[in-house]
Amino acid sequence: MAPFQIVYCHDPPSIRSYEPGETSVAVVAKNMTEHDELLADARIRLEQAKDVYKRFYDKHHRDVRYNVEDWVWLRLRHRA
Repeated sequence: MAPFQIVYCHDPPSIRSYEPGETSVAVVAKNMTEHDELLADARIRLEQAKDVYKRFYDKHHRDVRYNVEDWVWLRLRHRA
């Protein structure tokens, strides 16, 4: 479940994109245009952050496969 669903017990509201000409009020049109630009910028930045995290993970990750009855060392950390 998404955090929003856990807190509010329902799906988050959908965010509509603004189509030019939907409103005749200039202030509302400007506000909606800025809102769409903000969302587009947020999506781009989230993609960039995802790429950075993926590169870091890929750089430090090694694919290890074990077979049944293989012996392995376990590192146990104490949890408080």
